[in-house]
Amino acid sequence: RLLFAAVAVVLFVTAAQAAGTADLKAAQAAAEKGTGDEAIQLFTQALAAGDLSADDQLTARKGRGREYSAKSLIADAFNRQDDAKRLRDNAIADFSAVISAKPDDAAILIERGQAYHMNQQFDPAIADFGAALKLNSSPSILLQRASSQRAKGAYDGAIADCTAALASDAHD
Repeated sequence: RLLFAAVAVVLFVTAAQAAGTADLKAAQAAAEKGTGDEAIQLFTQALAAGDLSADDQLTARKGRGREYSAKSLIADAFNRQDDAKRLRDNAIADFSAVISAKPDDAAILIERGQAYHMNQQFDPAIADFGAALKLNSSPSILLQRASSQRAKGAYDGAIADCTAALASDAHD
């Protein structure tokens, strides 16, 4: 009986571990197909399974954050600002979890900065774009930070970033 119980536990644990990985793969496939609601559900299931490796957890959070961001743009298009803000808040939470583990991920800093900007949270957007610039100086990041500065009313900073973007683009 003890041997049977041990085998049953091993089989259950193995099946549970496979569930999170299978959900992650299915979520990535759903995201690739453009079925955002399904992708979000599957990314959430994969994370809830509790058996993903640290890297797979980050992959799931990045993917789910990107799907939330995409859905927020659709909500904006249909004048559903409350839904759009909620979706972006969810994206920000996922991106923040990734940044906590990988603070040098410039792409996620930019994506979180964009979500902050769209939620009219300009100070954190400027901070994220600034952190991304330290990792990867680029005219497009400068222009995104300039846009947040302009929206905040920090016109001198916006002009400085635009000028720097033009100067760096001329050198490239």
